[in-house]
Amino acid sequence: MTTSCSTAYARVLAAHLPSSLRGTFLHETLPFADPNRQFRMGRIYDRVEGVLLGHPQLEPGVASAWDDGSPRPWKRVAEAGGHVGAMGRYLALGDAWMLVTAAALRYGVSTDECLEAMAEVRSWVSVPPPESYRTEGFFRAKDGPLRILVTNASAGHAQAMVEALGLEGAFHHCFTDACKPEGWRRIIPWLEQATGIPRDAMLAVGDNLLNDVLPARHLGVHAVLLDRYGLFQRHSPQDWTVARSLDDVIAALTPQRHPQLARS
Repeated sequence: MTTSCSTAYARVLAAHLPSSLRGTFLHETLPFADPNRQFRMGRIYDRVEGVLLGHPQLEPGVASAWDDGSPRPWKRVAEAGGHVGAMGRYLALGDAWMLVTAAALRYGVSTDECLEAMAEVRSWVSVPPPESYRTEGFFRAKDGPLRILVTNASAGHAQAMVEALGLEGAFHHCFTDACKPEGWRRIIPWLEQATGIPRDAMLAVGDNLLNDVLPARHLGVHAVLLDRYGLFQRHSPQDWTVARSLDDVIAALTPQRHPQLARS
């Protein structure tokens, strides 16, 4: 999904608020790429105390109040929900959807309303997007790497997107409603057993630093952060690689093309 979908999501949620709060909500939420504010991607939101916590692998020891940015005691959070609809105390702000969701919940929008708004926006995606991979040989190769889809989307939405992208039959295994990031602890051992491939020979590719990259690296899986819009430039790569497009990743995984993924 592009940032335009997340922007539409914010505007749908704003309609649930009193008119006097809509402008403030949108100003606080947008733009997604502002690295200077306290409320930004890469942090963890404590819904009980209204505190934004630095992720232990990115900003240990950093914590601030949402309202005024004043310092607060930091705590190490072992688990934080990374998908719209997560019900726990802590939310991982790993992509624009979660950034909008956290703001909406803080303004009094319910979890059910967030889920309904997300479903509404996703229902608008009905035509092949510009990044269609219908003719990409990597996804049709019989002797290439095993391709696994792991998504927090529902089975119905995942299937619709796979078809829109021209990726029918491209994946050997599909995990929907995966509950990332915590879901990786179940999925990686299952894949090792089912495929016989050790985790240190696996590569996770995702556009959510907190959902896809950090938990994969914690489990010993190599990882590539797909940062198309430069949303995570504040966080320099540690033991993962950054790519600006999926085409770059595909090229590096296709032997006849020979390029290397460069850290950036």
